[in-house]
Amino acid sequence: MKHLLFIGDSITDAGRRPYFGCDLGQGYVTMIAHELFNIYSEPIQITNRGIGGDRLADMKHRWQHHALDQPYDLISIAIGINDIWHRLSEGLTMNQSILEQFEMNYRSILQQTIDHSPSTQFVLMGVYVLPYPDKRQTWLPYVQEMNQRIQNLAHEFAAPYVDLQAAMTEAYHKVPVETLVAADGIHPKTYGQHILANAWLHSVNVKDFINIHK
Repeated sequence: MKHLLFIGDSITDAGRRPYFGCDLGQGYVTMIAHELFNIYSEPIQITNRGIGGDRLADMKHRWQHHALDQPYDLISIAIGINDIWHRLSEGLTMNQSILEQFEMNYRSILQQTIDHSPSTQFVLMGVYVLPYPDKRQTWLPYVQEMNQRIQNLAHEFAAPYVDLQAAMTEAYHKVPVETLVAADGIHPKTYGQHILANAWLHSVNVKDFINIHK
């Protein structure tokens, strides 16, 4: 049985609660799961380990328990926006040193996973910000730099990169922003979660993944 792990912050968490043994949340993970269950004729297991408020350091701290203690065929990671959000909201600055540390810590969990289970594949999801509220626009340079570093890691570890900034920006120009995200401009509403799920599905060749690992 194939086992996929989705791990990250509140965008991945999406209000997950145990429900008849299923704990996938109400967001993009559940939407992807529905598609994968339709594509894959054999049993497939999907686990959501998103935790609201997590920064990369928080996820790194729980990585052994949530990502290594049992084997996964694929681990999809969506992390980073809280590293920007928390730091700026605390009146601290973002700079190259902080972003370099982020990249170094991200690389370390990927390498730790490969060392532990060489056949594990990754999907790395970028972060996004919209010009809503207006002050969020000041985050864009940090989001762009972080995404470039995540994309570099995706290339380094031969992983698909999911460009959420491009997907959400395209949607922003087509529909009212209130249908995409909550008032904080970050947490996606149901339609926003659909955009994230579609971006993931368009970036990951699921059928190839299944065939390679049979």
